[in-house]
Amino acid sequence: MRIISQQIPDALSSKPAQKIFREEVRRLLARRRARIAAGAALPDDLVTRLMNARDPETGEPLSDVVIHDNLVTFIGAGHETTANALTWTLFLLGEFPEAEARMAAEAKRVPAGRAPGEGELAGMAGTRMILEESMRLYPPVPFMSRQAVGPDRLGDAQVVRGTRVIIAPWVLHRHRKLWADPDLFRPQRFAPENRGKISRFAYLPFGAGARICVGMGFAMQEALLALAMIARRFRVMLADNAEVFPFARMTLRPLNGLPMRIASRQ
Repeated sequence: MRIISQQIPDALSSKPAQKIFREEVRRLLARRRARIAAGAALPDDLVTRLMNARDPETGEPLSDVVIHDNLVTFIGAGHETTANALTWTLFLLGEFPEAEARMAAEAKRVPAGRAPGEGELAGMAGTRMILEESMRLYPPVPFMSRQAVGPDRLGDAQVVRGTRVIIAPWVLHRHRKLWADPDLFRPQRFAPENRGKISRFAYLPFGAGARICVGMGFAMQEALLALAMIARRFRVMLADNAEVFPFARMTLRPLNGLPMRIASRQ
């Protein structure tokens, strides 16, 4: 599988979009402050929880600047990556009917008319295995960088303090020294009895170390919930004559989209 990459455009080109995005978050906070002032009931969501949060050392509430920046990060980093993971998982489900049937069977254990609860999601082992194998083959963030905090050595290369090191989950996840038949879709790799065989640093869909994705738990719950709701109601198949190419920028997405056909299970 080849991957298409493109140089990230000048940051100046994205400034208008960033301005609109940040202004919309500011308006969201202003509306919520107005509801608080009016004594209206508030939803138990992320905005309310951030507003109610207190610094554990000072007991002071978070400033609007801190709340704003947390929301921007949460929306910007917490949804596109999950959307990409779902996109590639649906693509693979369309290619592998047995995996798709297993996911649908797990989803149908939940009574119709409501979303799966936390305990029910935890019981969807097959769905989790499929999602994790999808993120192995198509990591939402295919490349990441870290700065060396001290001298190190990588093979024959000396790394000095301050060196920017590029880590590529796309390469690690398909490395033949780390995975058996790495180009094949095999969710069973992530079965409970096999997980212990996977090296911690061979699988990095959320990164690792001090800067591991802070939203990892949320992203997994969000993706599992979405997959369960989709699989219970629909079958998805790649559209006829569709050509799919992974396209790497900040995240991994299908070049020119992912045309698919959808059919009701009823």
